[in-house]
Amino acid sequence: MELKRYTPPFDHEPILDLWGSIFGKAEAELERPQIDGTEAAYNEDITFVAQEDGVILGTVHVTIPRTGPKLCGVGGVCTTPAARGKGVGRWLFGAVMEELDRDGVRAMVLGTSNPVAAKLYHSFGFAYRPGSNVMMRYAMGDTVDFERELFASPENVQVVEGDPSMRIPLVPLVLHRGKFVLLDCNTALVNSTHLNQLSCMGLYPKYMDLMARGGHCFGAVGDNGVLGGMASVESTDRGMRADLFFCDGFAGAAPELLDACRKAAGGEVYLQIADCDAAKKRLAEELGFRPAEPVTLAIRGLQIPCTIYRMK
Repeated sequence: MELKRYTPPFDHEPILDLWGSIFGKAEAELERPQIDGTEAAYNEDITFVAQEDGVILGTVHVTIPRTGPKLCGVGGVCTTPAARGKGVGRWLFGAVMEELDRDGVRAMVLGTSNPVAAKLYHSFGFAYRPGSNVMMRYAMGDTVDFERELFASPENVQVVEGDPSMRIPLVPLVLHRGKFVLLDCNTALVNSTHLNQLSCMGLYPKYMDLMARGGHCFGAVGDNGVLGGMASVESTDRGMRADLFFCDGFAGAAPELLDACRKAAGGEVYLQIADCDAAKKRLAEELGFRPAEPVTLAIRGLQIPCTIYRMK
């Protein structure tokens, strides 16, 4: 058995076919942009393959942001049916973890609802984040320092249009259990304190979908490459709806995030805020918005009473 390491461009269709047979075609297609070279300018994507006599036995795929190479996302972890029960998955996953540790990666995220897979990941130091199906592994002794670095107040923050460099940094931002309840109504993101977060590598595709239907998204990025805030805007039957969320250290970027939404909308925007979200109501009023009308938002069967806020 040997370990092969592939980076785009390479013949990725056999890998996508394998993932499609194991995870389902729709989920496999989510990873196509990561392994076909589309995102090469933003992320380093590596597909590790265990094989024997040219036959694929298992895979692990990692995505490392070029702007923040201390954090990476892990996906595509599988073995073929014929290779199961032979220690292939543990050997392959262990080899990948060793390489990431040598390269100085400080935190890794992956998502799973499979208890068998979770047991394997746990044996390598992964643990579930509260209120989610996301597991995270830190470099030895780095847990507190990494969290502090992610959510500290940077000296400089830049608001930029959404792009694939946000694919991995978005995960800890969404899982950060901050003060907002409804994070982003345009992408149906809710604080994991209130609704279990099922996605990990599927979070950025929510913004890809928004952009595909004509919307826009923006990120607040610190000078250390940390993504500390997100905003989005899209057209609805009530006008251009904007929403935003951020960690405390990036609160100062809120006006600029909303301005970016206004520019993309070509005019004024409105906000839709959960009635239980006192912190976002205060923010809206500080920015000049006032309550206008009630509305209900449904997310995964949960009915969330909201209020529309418009500029006075």
